[in-house]
Amino acid sequence: MSKSLFDFLKQYKKANPVRCHTPGHSGKAAVLSPFKTILGYDITEIDGADSLYDSTGIIKNCETKAAEIFECEASLISAGGCSLAIQTMLSLCVKANQKIAIARNSHRCAISTLALINACPVWIYPQGDLPISKQDVEAVLEKNPDVCAVYLTSPDYCGRLCDIAEIAQLCKDKNIPLLVDNAHGSHLKFLPQNLDPLKLGATMATYSLHKTLPVLTGGALLNIAEKKYMPDAKRMMAIFGSTSPSYLIMASIDLCLDWLKTKGCSAFSRAQSQVEKLKSLARFRGFLCESDLSDATRLTLDLSNFTQSGCVAAQYFIEHKIIPDFYDSRFVVFILTPQLTNRDYRKIAKALKNIRLTKSTSKKETTPLPTCKTVLSPRAALLAEQEDILLEDCPGRICADILCPCPPGIPVVVPGEEINDLSINYLRQNGFSKIKVVK
Repeated sequence: MSKSLFDFLKQYKKANPVRCHTPGHSGKAAVLSPFKTILGYDITEIDGADSLYDSTGIIKNCETKAAEIFECEASLISAGGCSLAIQTMLSLCVKANQKIAIARNSHRCAISTLALINACPVWIYPQGDLPISKQDVEAVLEKNPDVCAVYLTSPDYCGRLCDIAEIAQLCKDKNIPLLVDNAHGSHLKFLPQNLDPLKLGATMATYSLHKTLPVLTGGALLNIAEKKYMPDAKRMMAIFGSTSPSYLIMASIDLCLDWLKTKGCSAFSRAQSQVEKLKSLARFRGFLCESDLSDATRLTLDLSNFTQSGCVAAQYFIEHKIIPDFYDSRFVVFILTPQLTNRDYRKIAKALKNIRLTKSTSKKETTPLPTCKTVLSPRAALLAEQEDILLEDCPGRICADILCPCPPGIPVVVPGEEINDLSINYLRQNGFSKIKVVK
């Protein structure tokens, strides 16, 4: 019997048995003919295929391989995206009614998880456009000595990184775990700088592999640096995860790990060289977004010094068949990977050279995330009886929904917070006209 997850699927497809098991396409449904080359690999937990939440065979082998490559104590596969990994990570460290210091720019999944486990968020706000710093975290911990963990998002959507090493040392001194949503940084370990959060001292980190690595959408990992969290990890993941994880997604992770082991570092080194040329060009044109610590393979254009918005600039690239991952009034974000060809990079360079922008006499400032007063716990507000009302009728009401533009999926107002004029203006700017509030 094969020890490799993908090899098992390949052997099963080749054997071509009569499939009297789920999924219902039986490996050959004509209605799914556009996917006929992969249908044979799409299976369920048949004999020999192992089980994700009780892995002892080929899935366990894949997770062991991941742990070796990422140099951590344990690596758990998620076929439910980084959301499942985040749910597991938070539930391992935070119990009901405990406080957690959490970055305000956290993804909505983290907020909903805190509501599910009935935890109490204490918000860490960034200073303007800067990533959250050690000083930001320290200030929150001094006011809240009973915090049980710190949770950060790094890198953010623009590729800006927190100083994980400094913050990890602070958390170690306080004897609390540092948890990192590393969804957009799965590749950081394979860059020459190796800015992987676990290497820098984080306790646990989540990796949305499909965002920057050659993995099917939904493939992710939870990497754990400390053994004490391992015994309960699978049990907690099973609480949140589907009992029908996709073998196609898991097999793509298996194949990606083999690629990372043999070619990952060299491939990302070449990609970084290509991206640096694009960054130099964008820097020369005056619209490169830069910070002290950033992802060397992410290209973020900052249109704050130009009359055109990020949305207008993004449409220019889309018209030239270059599709950015994200854009808003100020930024255009491109995820650049080793899978892009030299021709692709030349095409992007040409577009950067030819885009016509007009310098502005004043710099456009990004509206900071509003600060709101917490009235109820996220859980109480989310589960309360609710009603939809217009934004203009919201001042003073308690938010009962997770409202966020997606991407990047960062909540403007969190359930349980009192809605104020600043949050209303922010929501209106992002296209919201109604909001669910506690009835």
